[in-house]
Amino acid sequence: MLLPAVSASASRERLIPLKGVDLMSGKFKTGIAITGFLAGSVIGGVTAVLTARRPGHDVRVELYAKYLVQKKRFDDLADEVRLESARIEDEYLRVRDQIEAQMNEIDREAVKAAHSEKSEQT
Repeated sequence: MLLPAVSASASRERLIPLKGVDLMSGKFKTGIAITGFLAGSVIGGVTAVLTARRPGHDVRVELYAKYLVQKKRFDDLADEVRLESARIEDEYLRVRDQIEAQMNEIDREAVKAAHSEKSEQT
């Protein structure tokens, strides 16, 4: 694929080959994508370091404090989920036992009805 390029010294357009890019098919080669990602990461990292408003130690201390707060919140939430899960499991077992008892009662009544029908027929 060739892209037009305008030179400051020349007013006419020149075509610069762009290797690995086929804009007509919309496909890029993997190498170009990885190179772009790495270049962007390096530029972003350098920009972050150069524009930092506080020393790194202060930022790390603040981030660690925020981490501890979020970890505590997560642990509290995990405890709540465990308690609620146990409550739901207990409720499930209670209802399951209740339904099982009702089904057993229905079975006993069905057997009793079948026996009484059989004895009436004889």
